[in-house]
Parts: sequence; structure tokens; C-alpha cells
Amino acid sequence: MRIIKLLQWLHRSSAAQNDTRPTTYRLTIISLSTMLNTIRKQLYHELQALDVPISRVYVSRADTEHLASTSVMLECPPHLRPRLNALALRLGQSPDIRRIHVESAARSTVAALPA
Repeated sequence: MRIIKLLQWLHRSSAAQNDTRPTTYRLTIISLSTMLNTIRKQLYHELQALDVPISRVYVSRADTEHLASTSVMLECPPHLRPRLNALALRLGQSPDIRRIHVESAARSTVAALPA
């Protein structure tokens, strides 16, 4: 009986390690409202080049400080996660972006980068 349980545990453990299903992430960019469309176009082109599909897009209006945000829900396979991180870091270096926030569907923050 113990051997069967051990084999079941090993099977589940190896299945979890070999899981290649995409994870849903939310990438939020806060920037000056005047630059948001330009930044959003750049983001779409880079995600398309990575072959990361976008499932939803949310755009907020400018607030009193003239900041606006866009949130993109995307499905990222595990092997592309380092490239998604590199994209977020690269965008975070732009002087037009105030903040980038990346979180998984489980709502655990993966990265929050103040610009």
C-alpha cells in the first residue's frame, strides 16, 4: 500500500514539473495619458513577436496627475516567462512609464517595477 502511494506521489510530482500549460498573467502599465497609446502599441507588437496571446485589455482614464493605465491579460507558457520578464524590465526603463506591475492569475505579484 505504501509503495502504491509513493508511486502516485511521484507521478503527480513529475507531472507538475513537466506542466507546460500557459499561465494567465496580468501586466499593468501606468504612464502619462498622452503616451499610453504609443506604449500600448509597442507592448502589443512585442507580445505578438513573443507569440504570447492577449485575452483581455483594460484601459483606465487619466486621473488628476494625468496618469492612465492599461492592463493586459495574457497566456504565457512557462518557457517564455523569462522573455516576459525581460520585456517588463525593458519597458520599465522608459521615462514615460511610471510603474509596471505583473501578477499571475492567482493574484501573487511576480514583479512590481517603479519607473
